Amino acid sequence: MNAVALIGSALKLNRNLTLSLLKDLTGHDLVYRPGGVGNHVLWNLGHIGWSELSLSQMAGLKTTSLPPGNLDAFALGSEVRDDATAYPAKESLLAWLAALRGQVLAGLANVTDAELDLPIVGEVRPGFLETRGDAWRLMIAHEPMHAGQISVIRRELGKARATA
Repeated sequence: MNAVALIGSALKLNRNLTLSLLKDLTGHDLVYRPGGVGNHVLWNLGHIGWSELSLSQMAGLKTTSLPPGNLDAFALGSEVRDDATAYPAKESLLAWLAALRGQVLAGLANVTDAELDLPIVGEVRPGFLETRGDAWRLMIAHEPMHAGQISVIRRELGKARATA
């Protein structure tokens, strides 16, 4: 397996894990915030998409899929709001994530291992985000971090453990 194939495999595995955590979350579950201050499910889903869109563009892809509503609501450092009406519905976010992931995987199919060493498109962050491979690495690592937050929400709500 080459590096590009590994990236695609990891992205698919991560998404399956995230989706397995969401099956039985509805209503208030989607805006429950651990400790009253953590990130809720709707924000996590939007932020996963915001990050994937940003990182895929840094990796040189021409991704264009935008979420329903305001993309800035999910940006790094955005304020998480308790009001569910401030966010698109779970189904709309999932549809956007699926469309975006389709664009990412289609673009990835045209990437070569050599291109992973090219500089990112945009601002280089020395030691952290310099190459297109770094952007892919961060994309792979980022979603499971937020899936972990959703897992904590599930446990606090008394939901059964989810399995992929």
